[in-house]
Amino acid sequence: MKTIIENSTKVSLYLLEDDVPVTIKSDCIEIGGSEPERIIDANTIADGAVIENVVNEPNWHARKYLYDSGWSLNPNYIEKKEEDKTDA
Repeated sequence: MKTIIENSTKVSLYLLEDDVPVTIKSDCIEIGGSEPERIIDANTIADGAVIENVVNEPNWHARKYLYDSGWSLNPNYIEKKEEDKTDA
């Protein structure tokens, strides 16, 4: 597994399988192959980094965990109410 984090906060934004290509460019982060499945604007993650060979966190959710040589709960994470959750 690998995760994309914000360097400044260590917040894990994406958790991906090892075989999913990630390319960090000056203006974006591309996730996927030659035709990326998702492109993240650089303004969204100004200081993103990819950390490879991480242990899967079974309860992972975007922004719920920090990654700094291991997983820890993000003290600033606020769990959404069930009716507020979306796939977006």
